[in-house]
Amino acid sequence: MFFKYLSRNTITLVIATVVGIGSLSLVNFALKSRIEDAQANALRQTIVNLGQAFPTSNYDNDVSKSCYVPKEGAYDLADPKVNTLMLATKDGKITGYILISSTWKGYEGLIRTMLVTDAQGEIKAVRILQQNETPGLGNKVITTDWVHSFDNLPLAQAKLPYLAVKKDGGQIDEFTGATITPRAIVNQIRENMQVVIADLVHNPQALQEKFVPCSVQGDQ
Repeated sequence: MFFKYLSRNTITLVIATVVGIGSLSLVNFALKSRIEDAQANALRQTIVNLGQAFPTSNYDNDVSKSCYVPKEGAYDLADPKVNTLMLATKDGKITGYILISSTWKGYEGLIRTMLVTDAQGEIKAVRILQQNETPGLGNKVITTDWVHSFDNLPLAQAKLPYLAVKKDGGQIDEFTGATITPRAIVNQIRENMQVVIADLVHNPQALQEKFVPCSVQGDQ
């Protein structure tokens, strides 16, 4: 009965709108898949590029597919936010943790990092995945060798007073005129080490109790 009172032009317009929305949804889905694939490939390459810090001989799995996210409320961290945990395994045994997290305490806001440790929690590498810090000042975290300040730091030393910038009484250098950026990253790494990595290393059930596979989250 409803369609009897609609003009032909109105019906045509409704059909065109529905078709247009459907087409746009398909395009968005295709673009989202391409973006996710590109991000996954970039992440794999970043891990491979770690070289001797975390050589490919350390694992025989596709690390990017051994992906987990923390359950809601699993770690009471307002900042940094734990985004993704990936496992490196060899012969079925965990050989390393790759933790991606983000902090909004950079000078220009968001800084996203990748923390790589071995199975005992020793830091093998830290990489900055995203930042918008001031060129020549805060962005020295990516234009210098500063990130290597964390290399081979054992879990037992990933705490105060050691793991802090020198201005805060620690051992990690800051940059002249730019303390906010390195402080944000150092504090981010320290929190991740003390709360998340320490839990995974010392509590064998932490992975099952506090994380879900990325695919499960995506299905919800």
